[in-house]
Amino acid sequence: MRVDVQTLWLRVSVVFAPPGSRLAPIAGNGFATLQYGHVVANLDDAHNLFVKVMVETGTIGLIMIFILMQQMLSLGYRLIRRAFDAMHRGLGLCLILAIGSCAVANCFGDRWTYLVISGPLWILVVAGVRANQLRAEQNIRENALIAM
Repeated sequence: MRVDVQTLWLRVSVVFAPPGSRLAPIAGNGFATLQYGHVVANLDDAHNLFVKVMVETGTIGLIMIFILMQQMLSLGYRLIRRAFDAMHRGLGLCLILAIGSCAVANCFGDRWTYLVISGPLWILVVAGVRANQLRAEQNIRENALIAM
C-alpha cells in the first residue's frame, strides 16, 4: 500500500499537536505514541528518529537529542584540535564522521535504538572521552614539571 507523504506528515503533526492540547508540543505524548497510535494505515513508525522523538517526548526531548549529538561532535573536535597523539586526533575525526553519519541515517529510520548499529558509536564516544581525559592528565603533568 502506497501512502502519500503529505498525508503521513499531516497525520503525524496531528498526533504531535492534537487540537486543544497545549502541553503535547512541549512535553510530548508519551512513549510509543506513534507505535500504538497507528497514524496512517498499518504504519507504526515515522521512519525518522527526530520526528519520533518530537512526537513522543516533545520539543524538550528533541532539544536533548540535539544537545547530546552536539556534545559528541564537540568532543571529536576537541580531540582533533588539542590532542598530542595522532591516534587521538584520528579518533576525534572518526567520532565526528560517525556522529554525522548517524544523524543522516536517523533521518531515514530509527537507527538510534538498535544496539548493533549504535553500539560502535558509543564505543567511539567512550574512547574519545578517555582520550580527552588522558590529554588533560598529560597537560597537568607537563605544567607540574614546568613549575618545578
